[in-house]
Formats: sequence, structure tokens, C-alpha cells
Amino acid sequence: MNEIFFLKYEDLRNDTLSYVKKLAEFMGKPFSEEEEDQFVPEKIVATCEFGNLSNLEVNKSGSHNPKPGIKVNNNAFFRKGEIGDWKNLLSEDMAKSIDNITKEKFQSLGLNF
Repeated sequence: MNEIFFLKYEDLRNDTLSYVKKLAEFMGKPFSEEEEDQFVPEKIVATCEFGNLSNLEVNKSGSHNPKPGIKVNNNAFFRKGEIGDWKNLLSEDMAKSIDNITKEKFQSLGLNF
């Protein structure tokens, strides 16, 4: 049976360190006591913070081609990194539509949104 690790962006933002540890455990690679003592999980969290990732040169000026003839700038994947920023980009109707589709597709998994 395949397992899927679900998490919500809001939860990840509010408790990043514990979710990094939970994800490592889920992947069968929990942090060792030595890694915990050396603050490896905390270093991963610091390295992966939104500000650090969005300011990497590859993410500011790089691009990739998901399909021939299509170029996507890497900075397109970074907005503000803030909870609730969707309100600046989506109308309430658009958000409700996305919420309804999400609930419909995931309700059989017992996820609460």
C-alpha cells in the first residue's frame, strides 16, 4: 500500500521544525540523536526558509523548460510566502471553487479542510 504524507501550508509555516522531523520519519529517515545534537533539523529549516530560497540566484534569474517551447522563469514559483496571500490573487468565487474541488477530490481520504 502506498502512503501519502499530507500537510497544510499553514501548519507547515506555523510549526516547520516538527513537520521537517515528521517528514523525515515518514520517509524512513528519522534524524539520529547525533543529528539532533548537531541541530541538523534546525539547519535544514533555516536553509529552506522562504527568504533564503527566493533569494538564491537560480530562483531569481534561472528558468526551466517543462515542455519543448515553453519556458518558465523560476521566480514564478515564489510570491510572498505568507499565509492568506491568495486573497490578493483570487476572487472569493475562485477560492470557493477551488475549495469545493479540493473537498470533492480528497473527502474519501478523511482530510479536513
